[in-house]
Amino acid sequence: MARKLRRRNRKGNEKTKAPTFNDCLSIRDFVGAYTVLKHASPTGLIQSDEDQQLWSAYCLFHQGNFEGAKDVYLALTSLENTEQNISKDFTDLFAVVYYHLRMFEQAKDAATEG
Repeated sequence: MARKLRRRNRKGNEKTKAPTFNDCLSIRDFVGAYTVLKHASPTGLIQSDEDQQLWSAYCLFHQGNFEGAKDVYLALTSLENTEQNISKDFTDLFAVVYYHLRMFEQAKDAATEG
């Protein structure tokens, strides 16, 4: 990943810059994207704390950490104001997480709920 993020300074020496959230997503570096979400203040795609949690769950899922993604999604559904903003895409993602955890009944319920 560092090779793609290198740039040259004025003297011609290579210098690496810290990757941004969008940089990590563009090269499918979900560990890097998750790290940026947790330790830096990302901009662009992240507009609220809810967005940050959704992207965290997305990154965890693509890392293969399905249990972590499930925990984040469960935390999101427990928020009071999230109930009105839950979309079909969200419930589909939740169903896919359950499916990968081999929780087939919960996956079916989540898929038909949305």
